[in-house]
Amino acid sequence: MTIRHTLWLFTLTALVLSIITCCTREAQKAENVSVARLEKVRRESISFPVRTAGYVRQKEVIPLAFKTGGIIQKISVEEGDSVKKGDVLARLDPSEIEARVNQARSSVAKTRRDFERAKGLYNDRVATLEQVQNSRTVFEVACSRLKVAEFNLLHSTITAPSNGTILKRYKEENELVAQGMPVLVFGATDKNWIVRTGIADKDLVRLKTGDYADVYFDAFPGANFSAVVSQISEAPDLKTSLFGIELTLENRPERITAGLIVKIDIYPSQKKEVFLVPIGSLVESDGDRGVVFTVDRVTLQAIRVPVRIYQIYRDRIALSSGLEHTNEIVVSGASYLKNGTKVKILGQDLN
Repeated sequence: MTIRHTLWLFTLTALVLSIITCCTREAQKAENVSVARLEKVRRESISFPVRTAGYVRQKEVIPLAFKTGGIIQKISVEEGDSVKKGDVLARLDPSEIEARVNQARSSVAKTRRDFERAKGLYNDRVATLEQVQNSRTVFEVACSRLKVAEFNLLHSTITAPSNGTILKRYKEENELVAQGMPVLVFGATDKNWIVRTGIADKDLVRLKTGDYADVYFDAFPGANFSAVVSQISEAPDLKTSLFGIELTLENRPERITAGLIVKIDIYPSQKKEVFLVPIGSLVESDGDRGVVFTVDRVTLQAIRVPVRIYQIYRDRIALSSGLEHTNEIVVSGASYLKNGTKVKILGQDLN
């Protein structure tokens, strides 16, 4: 081999080694750099909905009962029947009640005669004033008893107080019913329809009457209806420890019945200021605590930022605190970062 060939081979070897060294350095440099995309931090005031479920019923639901006890002679309706105002729904056997009315009328007639006789004797100076007053009192008591008997007779028949539906039937014909014992449950259909639900105390303090709500019926998928909070309970239910909420439907399906299940989103008038970040920007979470990353624009190093998670809002996460002094965060590539990692920002070269 000539000296020229030897020099040429040495030069070629040195060139190859130089290229390999440069590639290795670039690879090592690349291994220490992470690529990330940044996004501006969004700070917004949002009315976060209170999500719950409930059921629909008529605003006016009335247990219907007889004024007096007795044997039920007739019940004209079944559960689910629609009725109109004034329709006879049920009545008692009137035999006993009519007998009491007749007895009271006879007593009134007799005491009236006694009173008239006492007045005549008093005018003839035969009876005393006290006797006249006593007979008058007995007559007035008899009149009062007649009014009671006639009132009981009037209410021995149950009629529909308005247009509505029979929600429940508790008794049957020929059954003995006590005074005031519910026989039927009536729901008015020409009144407002409401939604009943229960919420926890942490949500209760965010709501007030008049707050808007979206209502979704399981029976009518794909459609939503509007409602407003019309009543808020001041005490929790003893069984569930939830506070009762009543919402009045502003519009409703054409066909609606009591007991339909609904999902409800109630929007409080009180808004909360939060930071909205993409879900992918959150790299750690433990309860309401999490971590995101930002980048120092001067040193191009990743900075770990602890944050407080409020809740998920649509396709983003709402943070209640932690980003007060941060203008932008890593939204892509955050899972590969550590505190102090060198970062190449998409769209910007490293210095």
